[in-house]
Amino acid sequence: MIRSWRLLFAALALALTMAGAGAQTFGGVKVGSDARAVASFGGPVALGSSGPDRFAKFRMPDGHDLSVTTRNFGPIIYMENSWNRAVAPSAGAGLRFGLTTRRDLLNLLGNDGYTYANRKRIAFGSDIVIFHSYELVNQPGVVATFAFALPSARASLGDDAALLDSIIIAQAWYLDEIWGSSKTGAPGYIPITLNY
Repeated sequence: MIRSWRLLFAALALALTMAGAGAQTFGGVKVGSDARAVASFGGPVALGSSGPDRFAKFRMPDGHDLSVTTRNFGPIIYMENSWNRAVAPSAGAGLRFGLTTRRDLLNLLGNDGYTYANRKRIAFGSDIVIFHSYELVNQPGVVATFAFALPSARASLGDDAALLDSIIIAQAWYLDEIWGSSKTGAPGYIPITLNY
């Protein structure tokens, strides 16, 4: 019973956090949406492809970046909202790039999620990036991954001081394909509800 209440609280807290003023934006588009759903974003700032996958990066109204991937021009299979470090972090409610710490999010969710063997902790420039993934209760087959950057200047504070760098929402099969299917769940792992 306690676990059920904890799951409900975590789901509600995350839904409210993402919906709060200034929460990271996915522009009303979801994984599974038709690729044409991004038409209202204006022109992309970057385009690319790899095999059957097509990707576009958009600069969103909050100044941060949203990357969208489709396969064979089909529905959206991967979305990544990333921190544009040229945009100063802003105070207020919701998850904030450059302000929300890894510990803040893990406390909010009540568990550490799971990690992909190839995407647990990686060096990226002078940062260490730490990943936590969660299956979505309200969108079966879809995974939310939160990536936290630990700059070398904050390394002495430990992993919990890493700052929110990106939020990835993707089809589980696609993440298995690009990151590998080997995963490890943290003790007490429970999926989350995420309204994005």
